[in-house]
Amino acid sequence: ELEVVEVIRRRYYNHGLSDKERARILDTFEKYARDIATRLHDVATERKDDEKFLEAAAAYKIYLSFFEKSKNAGLVMGNLAEALYAAKQYLDAGKFYEKAAALQKGKEKQESTYTAVVSYFDALTGKQKISRLDMVQARAGLRRAGRIYVASYPKDEKIVQVKFNIARTFYDAGEFDEAIRLFTALVTQFPGAKEAPVSALLVLDAYRNQEDYEGIIAAGKQFSGMGELGDSEFKNEVAQVIKGAENRLLESETMKANDEEEGSGAERLLNIAKERKGTELGEK
Repeated sequence: ELEVVEVIRRRYYNHGLSDKERARILDTFEKYARDIATRLHDVATERKDDEKFLEAAAAYKIYLSFFEKSKNAGLVMGNLAEALYAAKQYLDAGKFYEKAAALQKGKEKQESTYTAVVSYFDALTGKQKISRLDMVQARAGLRRAGRIYVASYPKDEKIVQVKFNIARTFYDAGEFDEAIRLFTALVTQFPGAKEAPVSALLVLDAYRNQEDYEGIIAAGKQFSGMGELGDSEFKNEVAQVIKGAENRLLESETMKANDEEEGSGAERLLNIAKERKGTELGEK
């Protein structure tokens, strides 16, 4: 197809052509170049061959190098992203789904934006190992496309999954404060969603990673009091996490008290007992 495009370039920029003739040639070759790329894509789909999908993707890229302002550019960009995704090139697929969405409208724009999120998620969670740089780009891409989706389609049924995936990128990156904020917001807004119990447990685990036992206890009690959130097994697990955090908090404060001057350490423990009056931690 590269040879075809070079022929197009030479013919199109022929100074002897009238504007009308130039437009006719461009239209004819646009259809021809698009047809070649589409046929390659169809062959790849029929054979389920990754290499063929990459050939189709290359053909789409060549098409876009000359016809980027065509009325069909959005369609071709979407096909390019689809071919890359089928070839398991998830990071690049996400990038081109975003570009396709920028050229599209309506349902197509929504689908491309969502599939960009899915592509970046698959890049991060797939079996293929990716470099540290690719990981950073995939996380940034998922957050970018995800935020656009949330802002543009706030009532869509997939919004909870998108919000969960955004929050997960911060958790996996060790950015626990932001992960806690986003997961807590999800649980509060959608306590009955299937993603809510997992989100709640990840909040508690994020606090654990920060050794913030008071945070675990407060969040755990908040989640325990939400009737729509989780089943009995979930609530039992949260109760165990709270109990473990209370024990760790007591151990930590006891060690601090032992290291402090006589009187001040005991006062610290008494204050904890008063604050937790009526609880197992307070009795301890």
